[in-house]
Amino acid sequence: MRERDKPRPLTTRREKWDHYWYYYKVQTFIGLFGVILILMMVKDFFQREVPDLSWGYQGMTLTEEQQEALIQALLPLIEDANGDGKTLIHLYPVNDPRQMVVMMASGETQIFSLSRENFSNFARNGAFSALDELLVGQDISLFSEVRLIADGEDEAHIYGVPLKKNRFFKNLGLEAEGCYLGLRIPKTSAKDADTIAYTNAWAVAKQLVSAQYF
Repeated sequence: MRERDKPRPLTTRREKWDHYWYYYKVQTFIGLFGVILILMMVKDFFQREVPDLSWGYQGMTLTEEQQEALIQALLPLIEDANGDGKTLIHLYPVNDPRQMVVMMASGETQIFSLSRENFSNFARNGAFSALDELLVGQDISLFSEVRLIADGEDEAHIYGVPLKKNRFFKNLGLEAEGCYLGLRIPKTSAKDADTIAYTNAWAVAKQLVSAQYF
């Protein structure tokens, strides 16, 4: 190619702007995609429904209909924690140990119903609140595993509610055999919504205790 046939480099800002699409087409598409992705994430964040109570469960296989029946039975017990004018409960199956750890660490889930082994492990590590006052007068001699000494404590406390033969679940046609309910300790920097959500969890636990055969 002769020297005069070679394309002349664009040296001025005006020339580069005039040929912007030619030189920056790929970067423009990437930038637009990034902006759209951020907008979608922001939209999802603001439209995300925040539950007034979250429950992670293990050892129960619930159909969508059974989940809905359980939620409807629990709704009269809870209050609007986040001030959105409605009450919402989320149920999460937690069968992966890593998922359990993440949910426990986040503090966003107030109630857990777990197998005896997992319940004991989390309770001994101080993940659950003591429920002594909730079980005053109840004979737990057949379920002594719910009373234990957690890390950092000098005395034994009751940290769980056995759900075997629980009338609340039986009336819904559900089985929670071998499951133990525990309340996640409140966040250290709890906001008002977190406090109400924890109160909701306590109300549910109280209802389940009243329906439990000890």
